[in-house]
Amino acid sequence: MIRPRLPRGVVPVLMTVFADNGEVDLEAVQYLLRHVTSQPVAGVMFPGFASEFLKISAKERDELETLFLAHMATQPHASAIVGVTDHCTELAISTAQSAASRGADLLNLLPPFAMAPNAASVREHIEEVLAAVPDTPVLVQLAPALTGESISTTALHDIARRHRNFAGVKVETLPPGPLISSLVHGSPRLDTYVGYAGLFLSSAVSRGAVGVQPSTGFVEIYIELWRLIDQGDQIAFRTLQDRLTHYLLPWMQDIEIMIQVEKTIALRRGLIGSDMCRRPHRTLDASIASEIEGFLTEFSSYLTQGKLRGGRTNHAEPRDHSLSRPATGRTRPTRSPSYTDAPLDNETPRFRDTVR
Repeated sequence: MIRPRLPRGVVPVLMTVFADNGEVDLEAVQYLLRHVTSQPVAGVMFPGFASEFLKISAKERDELETLFLAHMATQPHASAIVGVTDHCTELAISTAQSAASRGADLLNLLPPFAMAPNAASVREHIEEVLAAVPDTPVLVQLAPALTGESISTTALHDIARRHRNFAGVKVETLPPGPLISSLVHGSPRLDTYVGYAGLFLSSAVSRGAVGVQPSTGFVEIYIELWRLIDQGDQIAFRTLQDRLTHYLLPWMQDIEIMIQVEKTIALRRGLIGSDMCRRPHRTLDASIASEIEGFLTEFSSYLTQGKLRGGRTNHAEPRDHSLSRPATGRTRPTRSPSYTDAPLDNETPRFRDTVR
């Protein structure tokens, strides 16, 4: 197996949509997913921190992952990336094997961080998951600002030499540039994504990052930023990046605030029916609410409007959220008649189809 390369471009992390009564709104998730994949994204990931994975049950995760993989099976231009977030190595292996068997193109492995595991046990966790899915590319996520853990570049390159399916690293160090340079210029070369809402996108790309992983509240702005990168228009890129950073810097001081902001923006755009976050969460104050108004006005030319009218569904009755699991591989999803299909912008080969 030739070492796989990561899909190049914008790879958003799908948010989990809850109704105001706290139930997962599967129809709204599917509507949002259709909107995201109508854009020229390189892939979509679920779940991640932006998906509030710590606030969903195992049953809910299974239902959401089933929906996610079924929909992504119909999207030839975008790779399906499944997050492996289990703290326990045995559970992480089970999650990884299940996702691979159900059609995930790539796995995003978040190393264990609860109760401060030592470096040796973190490395063992990574290697055992890699060994359990030898034919599936794996992306390792390093987010010390959120988890407190990290692993040396020397160890990462050593792991990559031992496991050909180690495809790259999602870098969320602050700043990410030095680590990206070490990974890209080491042996073997490791592809990198930059996360953390793309705050350091300019520096990350200049050092060799091949993609950015934002959330799904305003993915169109990241699409435009990446278009400017591809065109080599540094002036326009830096201008737009600076405008976006003006809003992101205060919001990203707290990941819970950023999640709530993204949901509120998505609600205002008609992409979801409620901006509810499960508790514990952050309540946005008047200052942030004003910033959101300014954001929506300033970037209105980039942000298409969704079809979910009427705002939140207050006091909604619980829905039947049962969803049958596909047999094996990928299947076409059953679409709700209340959600409008969105056209796709392009047709390019899927990630796994390019890996041999």
